[in-house]
Amino acid sequence: MRNLITWCATLVFTVALFAQGFDAGTEVKNASSLRTYFDEKAPSAKVLPRSILLTFVAAEDRDFFVRHSLRSPITTYLARMLLGQNYDKMKAPALSLIISTELTKDEILSLYAMEVHIGSGCFGIEDVSRAYFAKTPQELTLSESAYLASAIKKPTWCHPLRNSDRALKRQNYVLSKMQNAGFANESAVNLAKSTALTVQDPLGGCEE
Repeated sequence: MRNLITWCATLVFTVALFAQGFDAGTEVKNASSLRTYFDEKAPSAKVLPRSILLTFVAAEDRDFFVRHSLRSPITTYLARMLLGQNYDKMKAPALSLIISTELTKDEILSLYAMEVHIGSGCFGIEDVSRAYFAKTPQELTLSESAYLASAIKKPTWCHPLRNSDRALKRQNYVLSKMQNAGFANESAVNLAKSTALTVQDPLGGCEE
C-alpha cells in the first residue's frame, strides 16, 4: 500500500513538473531522487543535536511527532524549499506526500533543519549558526537554537539584529513551548531565557 501511495504521488508530481515546464535544476523529482538527496545530506543531518531539532518542532509544529507527516507544516515547508523556483500549488502537495511516505519523521525533521530559511539569505542550520554565532550547530546553546528558530515564520520581522526585541520575545515564546511540550525542563528553559546573547553580523556568512 505504501509503495502504491508513493508511486501515485510521484506520478502526480512528475506530471505537474512537465505541465509547468520541467526545470532540470530540480533535484528532487521522485521518491528515489528524494532518498538520494537525503543520503547526500545525511552525514551532516545525522549529527545535528536533538535540542536544535526540538526547537524547530516547538516553533513550527508542536504536534509533529503525533500527527501524520503529510499534515505537518514542517513537511509542507520542506516541500516548498525543495521545489524552489519550481514551486506551485499542484507540485507541492504531491511532493509533500512523497516526503511523508519515503522519509521517517526524524529524517524529515533533519532535512528540514538543513534546508530551512532563517533570514539574511541564510539557508540551513549550518550556515545560519556560523553566520549569527560563528559556531557549528553542535556548539549552539539551547538559548541560541531557540533564538534562531524564532525567526523561521517571519525572518524579517524577527530578524535577530534588525528587530532584536521581537526576536527575543519570540525566542522566549519558543522556549516556553519547549517546556510545555516536555522538550526541555524548567531549569534549562529559565537559564536559556536569562542568558545574554552575542549575535554577530550575518552578512559575513550569508548573502543578502
